[in-house]
Amino acid sequence: MLRTWILFKRNVGLTFQVKGRLSELVVFPISTLVIWGMLFSSGIITRELIGPLLVINILWAVGSHAQGQINMPLLMDLWAREFSEIMREGVSISEYLMAKALYGLSVGLLTLTICALSIPLAFGGGWLELYLLFAPMPVVILTATALAYLFTGVVFRYGRAFGFLSWTGLPFIIMLSSPYTPISTLWYPLQLISYLSPFTFAFEFVRSQELRWLLWGAIEAALLFGVCYLYLRFAFSYACKNRGLDKI
Repeated sequence: MLRTWILFKRNVGLTFQVKGRLSELVVFPISTLVIWGMLFSSGIITRELIGPLLVINILWAVGSHAQGQINMPLLMDLWAREFSEIMREGVSISEYLMAKALYGLSVGLLTLTICALSIPLAFGGGWLELYLLFAPMPVVILTATALAYLFTGVVFRYGRAFGFLSWTGLPFIIMLSSPYTPISTLWYPLQLISYLSPFTFAFEFVRSQELRWLLWGAIEAALLFGVCYLYLRFAFSYACKNRGLDKI
């Protein structure tokens, strides 16, 4: 646990050292709030229509930050050849991944806090918008962490050339999850694909406010997390055995 805490503090320190990463944590939440929050408060579109869109975009931003801040520090460690040194210090892969997950969760919660405070204070939102935001948040965070583990496993298994999944994978999956329209409006084959994503159930809950969607989303997110974690452990073992830590 001590090593996990040390690695967590290391990730925080690197964020403040690399100005690009620090600005990323600020620019994207603010841009989301400005675009959708101002539209929400303008009165141009009715609150019943624009409220769910505001919440969905915040959920997207929180999930993206949580996933990205697990994957991006890992890629930086691999590119800087520091991952091998960390492993040789006696850190287990579980401790390493836990530190990354805690950091990603912290960044996601920071984004959530900024957005949640802005809804009532800056845009005149109320309890309904906050309820729609917080209720599906466990599904979003768990899914984002699972996808981060999946993308990390792909990098371990196939090499750093697949690092692009860290910033392209989650947006692609979210777009397949029908964030802005009911699932029934999709082409039928795409409907079947969308049901494989827990994000689909979270977004459908926001639009319909029916708790059954959250139940299905939570079950699927838990299953996805387990599968992705097992794949990650397999990919890491494969990389250590067939590539060596220096060649991942």
